[in-house]
Amino acid sequence: MTPNERERMAILCERIAKEQDLAKFKQFVRELNELLGRKEQRLKNEDSGASAAPEPRDRISARSMRRRPGTS
Repeated sequence: MTPNERERMAILCERIAKEQDLAKFKQFVRELNELLGRKEQRLKNEDSGASAAPEPRDRISARSMRRRPGTS
């Protein structure tokens, strides 16, 4: 992962945690998923055939990030 990608990922995680607007939240999650997908591909290419890279279903989805009552 490049330093720029690492920094962008940190920024996106922070924004996702704080975002109140659903459309912006979903956009940040999509962008984070794109970064994670690129990292996943690099890991697969580096370690072809090994199971170290997460399966796509393990990536973050907007649905899994919905705020639950009583949480912040």
